[in-house]
Amino acid sequence: MAVSKGNSRGNGKRVGGRPAVLRSQNRSRLLEEIRTHSPISRAGLVEVTGLSHPAVSAIVGDLLELELVREGKLEQGRGVGRPGTLLEFNASRGYVVGVDVGGTRMRAALADMDGEIRARAEQPTTHARGAAVVDQLVALCRELTAELPDARDKLLAVGVGTPGVFDPHSSRIRLAPNVEGLEDVELTDAVAAQLGVPVILDNDVNMAAVGERRRGVAHDARSFAVIAVGAGVGVGIVLDGELWRGFRGAAGEIGYAPIPEASPLSVSPQGPLEARLGVGGLRAAVSRLLAERDDPSVLRGAETEALEAREVFELAGSGDEIARLACEEQAQMTTLAVATLATLLDPELVVLAGGIGSSDFIHREVEGRLGEYVPLPPRVMPSGLADEAQLYGAVAVAVDRGLAEFEHLMSNQRRQ
Repeated sequence: MAVSKGNSRGNGKRVGGRPAVLRSQNRSRLLEEIRTHSPISRAGLVEVTGLSHPAVSAIVGDLLELELVREGKLEQGRGVGRPGTLLEFNASRGYVVGVDVGGTRMRAALADMDGEIRARAEQPTTHARGAAVVDQLVALCRELTAELPDARDKLLAVGVGTPGVFDPHSSRIRLAPNVEGLEDVELTDAVAAQLGVPVILDNDVNMAAVGERRRGVAHDARSFAVIAVGAGVGVGIVLDGELWRGFRGAAGEIGYAPIPEASPLSVSPQGPLEARLGVGGLRAAVSRLLAERDDPSVLRGAETEALEAREVFELAGSGDEIARLACEEQAQMTTLAVATLATLLDPELVVLAGGIGSSDFIHREVEGRLGEYVPLPPRVMPSGLADEAQLYGAVAVAVDRGLAEFEHLMSNQRRQ
């Protein structure tokens, strides 16, 4: 590896600690290459990174000592010389938990350091206020870590996606009417204090964008948006590979976008678009259509407030006229929302997510109508992760934080 001489002054020490920074960067790079190409030999790492044999050997030694990497089988197929030992990423060296806090249910997943889910748990979200949500979240994490013998001692981080706006300046949640009292607690500090590990909190649709980037249909997109339509509506935005949160963390709160005949927030606190788009809007459309039309429908006599979106879409597919019209309204509103995103952001891809957004019906309708509203429509795809994108995103950010914890350990090890 070529080493830059850099600048020096008087005492001969390097300015700015550049050697330490380079070592840290090289360690991170080498670990990522082992994760990506595992199993791989030391010679293979030299080839893919361009680092010298001594540099690779020194860093691999650090990784072996921390048990982040382990030696496996001998390399096969080398024509000459002694075969090298293949190195494998030790994904079970640590564990993380990803949590999706929804208005009706709380889901959590325990994953290894490759992001592979090893255990799951789900409960209805408590109707008590914010402190009870914290206790439920902590209990769910502890339930999961108890399922693997060593997971509790090896827990490194927890990622949490919640409704509402996560304000990066105050580290508090704002505008979260779907989970009562969530704005009253400092969730990150409260959970971290009980579990003893870092907690990374973000808006649930932002987490969905991370999930789609890591494991879903947006893995090859640099600029894209995820519009989630389910219990509510929200957008996660990635621009040039980076999540865009806005000044106060409120980017993508499209539920508050004004639409014709919009009511003030004092009348419709969830936002005018969210009042029309999502499960609540779908139920309201069914009720209105039943009152306005006399078409025969299975929905007549049903308890509208208990209707699931899946039921209405299934009835629409089987020819129920009231259900079809209600679903078409959802498709039209979703199309207008996507068209708005297209004109503002010009993304290469828009991912339709959530229980309503990711349905085949909505995808077909939006794809067919979008060109009527924007001259240069983006690609539109249904989520590859359905309603689990936010859970995978929470796992992904927790894995990133866990790897950062190991980098900190390696830096301390080199200084000793």
